Amino acid sequence: MNETFEAKSVDTQATIDEEPKVEPQQPITTQEPKVNEQNVETKTFTQDEVNEIVKKRLDKHANSQLKNYGVETQEELDGLLAKGREYQKLLEENERLKTENRDLVKQSLYSKYKIDESRFDDVDTYFKGKELDLTDENLANALTTHNEWVKKIAQVEIGAEKQEKDLKSDEDEIRARIFGKI
Repeated sequence: MNETFEAKSVDTQATIDEEPKVEPQQPITTQEPKVNEQNVETKTFTQDEVNEIVKKRLDKHANSQLKNYGVETQEELDGLLAKGREYQKLLEENERLKTENRDLVKQSLYSKYKIDESRFDDVDTYFKGKELDLTDENLANALTTHNEWVKKIAQVEIGAEKQEKDLKSDEDEIRARIFGKI
């Protein structure tokens, strides 16, 4: 059917363009060597044999992957993974303890140098801005120029000290009355 269609289209084109007819080309055929069907054996596999072949290939691939990680068995790989997870937990715990330790050292220094609670943020900002660690020596040096960070403590005299001071002031007042101001 293709040949007739092609022939018709060639004919119509020849009449339109007034060109000579072109005949369709014959397909080129090659001779294939004939195979003697008696010499060819076809191998058929049972499902168990296919499963065994696939299992061997998967095991071979798995063993090569285990060797990439430096282990021989899946159990060794599982052990390495467990150690890795444990190591990660230890790193996180270590970081948490470092942070907690820094906070405790900071609170200890604030208490030692009697830093006013309202100035904690100022002290932290100062040391971060100077890129200094908050240490005993660094805080002592910073307080030489920033004494406003220290709590202002009013001394209240109580008990015997107050009575003694009151008596002295009373005695001085009596002397001043008698003898005049000296």
